[in-house]
Amino acid sequence: MRRERSGEHQGSADAARLRRLHGAPSGLANPQDDEQINLLVRALTAANDEDTCARLLEDLCTIHEVKSLAQRIEVARLLRKGVTYQEIAQRTGASTATISRVNRSLLYGAQGYPRVLDALEEQPTRDGSKEG
Repeated sequence: MRRERSGEHQGSADAARLRRLHGAPSGLANPQDDEQINLLVRALTAANDEDTCARLLEDLCTIHEVKSLAQRIEVARLLRKGVTYQEIAQRTGASTATISRVNRSLLYGAQGYPRVLDALEEQPTRDGSKEG
């Protein structure tokens, strides 16, 4: 069970988790990376409406990067619904390696996918219906 943290300590812990995920040993990483990752996390949370978030993604990422991120969210959504890897690959164009990585994150990751997917299920879609 994860304990919730707050404030600057939380951002530092998030930065350390991201470094570990990308193979950088915590003690050897550039301290500036922590500040930059903390800034990114704060920027993402500051984009608190769809228009601002879309504009930030457009400025931060290439269209390919945005599409890859979007694909992973869709893969996670379908995995939670019990859709097979083969069907997910056909519907999304994701490779089985990507599907497997997303599944591993759903099962053993930092719980980002479940938190976001749960929140999305509570929000009405553009047509007024619920996601779930």
